Amino acid sequence: MKILTCKNLKKYFVFVLTFIFFATNLFSYNKIFFTKEDVEFIDGDTIKVRGNLLRFVGVDTPEVSESLFNGEQYLGKEASLFTKKQILNAKELFYVEYKKDIYGRILAFIFVDNTLLPVKIIENGLGYETVSKYKNEYPLDDKNIFSSWDQEILEASLKVGKPNFENPFYWRAKNKKLKNKIKRQNKKRK
Repeated sequence: MKILTCKNLKKYFVFVLTFIFFATNLFSYNKIFFTKEDVEFIDGDTIKVRGNLLRFVGVDTPEVSESLFNGEQYLGKEASLFTKKQILNAKELFYVEYKKDIYGRILAFIFVDNTLLPVKIIENGLGYETVSKYKNEYPLDDKNIFSSWDQEILEASLKVGKPNFENPFYWRAKNKKLKNKIKRQNKKRK
C-alpha cells in the first residue's frame, strides 16, 4: 500500500487541477447536432438549420444572391453546390455557436464528419479565409477552443493560396454600389 506523502499529494493535486482546466476549456463548448433534413441551403457559407440562419465562421464564399447585388459572383453557384454536397453526404453534422452578427445570423463553426466545413471549402478553392480579419474578437474564455479551429482554417488557406475569384468582401462593395446607383438612376427616370 502506497502512503500519501506531501510530495505525492502535491503531484496528485496538480494533476487533478490540470485535468479540470483542460476538461473545462477543451470540452466546454456545446455541439448542436443536426441532420441534412434540418437544413435549408442559402449559399456557400450560409445555411438555415431548423429555422436558424447560420453563417460559417472562418470563410467567405462567392455571392449568388442577385436580389442583393448586381449579378452573381464567379464560382458562387459552385461554392453553394459544394456546401450542399458536403452536408447531404455527411454521416454526422454539428455546429458550435460563437455569437450573433449585426444581421441577426448565428456565427458558427460548422463540422461535417468531425471536419471543419470551412477548411474543406478553402481547400477546394471556393472560399477566402476570414480568420485573419476577425480572430481577435473572441472572449478570453473561448480563445483556446476557437484558436485551434482558426489555426486549421489559416493552415488550409496557406496551403492552397489565394482563390481564383475576387474576394467577396470587395466584390459585394463594388456590386452593391453599382446596384444602388442603377436604382437611383431608375428613380430619376420615373
